[in-house]
Amino acid sequence: MICYLLITDNEMPDATGVELLKMLHTARMTLPIIMATATFPKEEFTRSPWLQPEVTLLKPYTLAEFFGTVEEVLNTSQATHLAANPAAVWNVRRSANRLQRCCPVH
Repeated sequence: MICYLLITDNEMPDATGVELLKMLHTARMTLPIIMATATFPKEEFTRSPWLQPEVTLLKPYTLAEFFGTVEEVLNTSQATHLAANPAAVWNVRRSANRLQRCCPVH
C-alpha cells in the first residue's frame, strides 16, 4: 500500500486550492492535504468546514517548517491508518533532505 500526500496552493492558474479540495471531496477521495498558501480562504472554510485540509501553512515559511509539517501530517496519517489496520507496518524514509513516499515494510 502507498501513502499519498497532496500539497497544494490556494492561488493556482487553472483552479484554486479550494476548488481542488471540492473536486476531491466530490470524488470521495480521502488523503492528507497540506495547503501551502499566502491567501487563507477563511470564508470558504467557514461555509464548508469539511473542505479544510489537515494543515494550512501560510507563506512565507522556512524549509524546516515545510518539512516539519510534511513529517507531522504523514506521521498522523500513518497513525490513523495503523489504528484502523493494526496488521500494517509502515516505514517513512528521508533521503538527501527529500521525503520519499512511504512504503509498507515486507
